[in-house]
Parts: sequence; C-alpha cells; structure tokens
Amino acid sequence: MNLYELLYIVPAKYAEDELGPVQDLIKKILEKNGAKITKSENLGKKKLSYPIKKFYQGYYLLNEFEAEGKNINELNNTLRLTDEIIRHIIVKDPPHMEIKQPMAPIVAGKKKIEVPKTAEETAETAQIKKEEEKDKIKLEDLDKKLDEILDTNNLL
Repeated sequence: MNLYELLYIVPAKYAEDELGPVQDLIKKILEKNGAKITKSENLGKKKLSYPIKKFYQGYYLLNEFEAEGKNINELNNTLRLTDEIIRHIIVKDPPHMEIKQPMAPIVAGKKKIEVPKTAEETAETAQIKKEEEKDKIKLEDLDKKLDEILDTNNLL
C-alpha cells in the first residue's frame, strides 16, 4: 500500500458547520475504494485565484490515506463526478527523508577585519534608511487598498 494525499475544495455555498456531511461523504468514497484514512485536516476558507464553477471562495480540505495504486484511477473518476467538491487532486506522498545538521563551516576560524566608516558614509546610510521606511509605509497602504479592491466580487 502506498501513501497518498487528497486535497479537495468545497464551495463556499456550504457554511463551516455544513462541512461535516461533505467530509463524511468523501471518507465513505475513500473507504469504498479500499483506502485507509490516516489523517484528515481542514485548511480553512480561502479566496480562489480565479472563479471555479462560478465560485470565488472555497474550503480547502486535506486527507492522507493509504491505498493500492490500482484503485486511484477509479477513486479519481468518482471524485470528479461528485457535486459537493469543485476541484480535487490526488498526489502520491514521497517518503520522508531525515534532515541532517550541516557541518560547521571551515572558514569559521578566520576573522573579518572591520574598516571604520567615515562620517559621510554613516550620514548617507541614515538617509537611505529613512527613505526605505517611507517606501515601506507607502507599500503597506497600497497593499491595503489592493486588498479592499480585490475583496469585491464584481471584478468581471
């Protein structure tokens, strides 16, 4: 048996508390196709990048399961015909590798020689930092305005 991940999107026409029956339906479909569910997770409601079947938002749900490779095509076809989800993807989960600590760098023993800065250089860097802060504030304001504009659904 191989480990797989199923990520599917439920349209926002369902309320948060109405997701339970949809999740149960997907679990029944998985079990019917011989899958053993190991993990189920709700990733929350998110705005879609583009409308899918005339929906602008959806709930992202993730299931990890073990199944035989021969059952995946049938499972994929069954999920494609399910009206409760608007998009899904099944991915074979790669084996998890151990992360090893990197070795200490060889150049750790060498010290850098610091050259004292002149008064002109410090004044220039202070002025540049002030300009960068102003730019950051302006960018934050622009981001807020952009979010307000993008939240409206009347773009099309």
